[in-house]
Amino acid sequence: MRTKRLIVAVCLSAGIAIMLVGRSRRYPRILQTTAPHQVLQRVANVPIYRWSYRWRPHVAHLGPLAQEFYAAFQVGESPRTLNLLDVSGVLLASVQALAAQVQELQTQIVTNRPPGQGTENTE
Repeated sequence: MRTKRLIVAVCLSAGIAIMLVGRSRRYPRILQTTAPHQVLQRVANVPIYRWSYRWRPHVAHLGPLAQEFYAAFQVGESPRTLNLLDVSGVLLASVQALAAQVQELQTQIVTNRPPGQGTENTE
């Protein structure tokens, strides 16, 4: 069955949660690109905590608090919840920024290498 609505499915079984979300180009109304290096700078300033829910104190989690994530990125519906779509987007943008930095550093290393030295190992 086809619908024009965003489809979200969450399956809980034996403590496992899987989230499937329709996020193709046909769902969003406005597409804006973002600067991955700016996202990475913000990620560096978001505190990461080891925490647990009050009702499950024996189960530890690792991650930011919703309020601090919202303050850093201004995405999601509320500063009281953390949307996994937004978290994954921030993480992917950060990976892109880091990949660009690695590429830039590799280029600098090759450019600054003295003449006659290749990239092979000289063990």
